[in-house]
Amino acid sequence: MNLLSAVVGGLIAGVFSILATVVTLNHQKKKRKTEEEDLIFGLLQAIYDEVDTLWSRFRDTSGSYIGNLEPGSAFLFLVPISQDYFIVYKNNAHLIGKIKDNDLRKAIVSTYTKGSGLIDSLRMNNLMVENVEHWHQMFLQTKDETHQSIMNTHIQQCAAYASKISESYNDLKTETEGLLRRLQQKGVTYLK
Repeated sequence: MNLLSAVVGGLIAGVFSILATVVTLNHQKKKRKTEEEDLIFGLLQAIYDEVDTLWSRFRDTSGSYIGNLEPGSAFLFLVPISQDYFIVYKNNAHLIGKIKDNDLRKAIVSTYTKGSGLIDSLRMNNLMVENVEHWHQMFLQTKDETHQSIMNTHIQQCAAYASKISESYNDLKTETEGLLRRLQQKGVTYLK
């Protein structure tokens, strides 16, 4: 009888031990899931803030000139681009793949890619504008019409390139506004 009681008691203790382990594992799994959801939500909030801030600043400065360019006009402005502006995105690129909403994830990647493309285009335009300025200064110093002709050729190149900048700006504008709306719909502008 004592042996039977010991076996039954051991079985009961074992079952409760297994149940306790299962409950603990489930709790830990739920906790990890909640922590990951909070991490991704925080990332989405940071992306919203970064995109909104950068877009507002750009739109209200250089972007206003690009958005109002007449067809065939040159964009003869130097845009100061001296740093990497996409800090949140680049420092958290390893988390982008954890965003479960496929369309949102694609919109984020697309927006940042188009933003990077526009920055590259503006850097190229800066080089082209510097060439215009160089040949303009050469003409002013020498009054040699050859220098003026070279300057005019560079202005024409800038005008041809400006249409690409304008197209890139409009693509980025559409993508950015769409991403910001999508993030707002996810509730990232509010505390969780």
